[in-house]
Amino acid sequence: MAKRALLVGCNYPGTQCELHGCANDVRRMRRTLVERFGFDESDILMMLDTDPSTLQPTGANIRSALRKLINSVEPGDVLVFHYSGHGTQVPPESGAPGEMDTEEAIVPTDMNLLTDDDFRDLVNQIPPGVTFTFLSDSCHSGGMIDNEKEQIGAPSYYQSQGETAYGSPRVVSKSIPVDLLTQILSQRTGQNVQVGNIRTTIFDMFGEEASPSVKMFVNLALSQLQQGKGQGGWLGTISSLASQFLQTKLDDQGPEDAANYMAPAQHAQFPRPKTRVASDVSILVSGCQTDETSADANPTHNPTSSYGAFSNAVQTVLGQNSSPITNRDLVLAVRHVLGQQGFKQHPCLYCSDDNVDAPFIC
Repeated sequence: MAKRALLVGCNYPGTQCELHGCANDVRRMRRTLVERFGFDESDILMMLDTDPSTLQPTGANIRSALRKLINSVEPGDVLVFHYSGHGTQVPPESGAPGEMDTEEAIVPTDMNLLTDDDFRDLVNQIPPGVTFTFLSDSCHSGGMIDNEKEQIGAPSYYQSQGETAYGSPRVVSKSIPVDLLTQILSQRTGQNVQVGNIRTTIFDMFGEEASPSVKMFVNLALSQLQQGKGQGGWLGTISSLASQFLQTKLDDQGPEDAANYMAPAQHAQFPRPKTRVASDVSILVSGCQTDETSADANPTHNPTSSYGAFSNAVQTVLGQNSSPITNRDLVLAVRHVLGQQGFKQHPCLYCSDDNVDAPFIC
């Protein structure tokens, strides 16, 4: 039985969305995996944007590492992905089937988003008998694997005892609202980024390294543009911005350059089925519900003692329970700890029925 893990911490140092506890979170998780769960240090990859000696947590690097994580797995293998950083929600930018809902996404250090569709595509490739546990300490993390079955969602057993004051020096939200996301993308590209051309902007920035869901959206937008439906039809009014964006890019290039520009989208191997597969092996333990934010806490004003509230609560519960604990009991206990600490966020559990009462990690 192999045990492997990918641990990603994004603090976004020196930016307007800087956090402080994310690198600390994954370092603690690394120790826990080794000391409690028997992982070998050589089988744990850490990505920290605060440590240039590690592979940097860009969108392309995270996707590549996740693909390697699931390659050559066999029944009985145990995989862990722990992400601590910003999360966001990207509004629908077309009226196409499957694009009606807001997408939850994690925010790598370069803003090359990975969406819930991307994670669904990933876990659908994992064979039966493997355990893949995804701990997402980020805002809007409930539902981070598209269409995963909700086992513990809306609060029932424990309620928070008070709302934490986000924006204070000691606690900030791990959310990048869509208006801040468009602002950051505008600053980085020098273009006017709005809801409607977020995905096309990300494609323009990253090309082949953009996520499969982004490339598929751009391919769809190009198809509609070629059919003369870019100003309406079922693409809708908002996504006419995407069509206009693409049209401008293509008009500025010759035919050969335009073809090369669009090639990554047209060659994207996506979408595979977005529904849960019969042998679903994924276990999502989210830091909060889809419509909630997660906290980055700095109680002593010292970055070395900062932490994500959810990640810290997980460590607290594990420290209080030396025996194995089930996924269900872990999530309920973490909710209780967060409530006692005054954090108004509700971790959730998404997995198959078989994995609800399975041991956490292994």
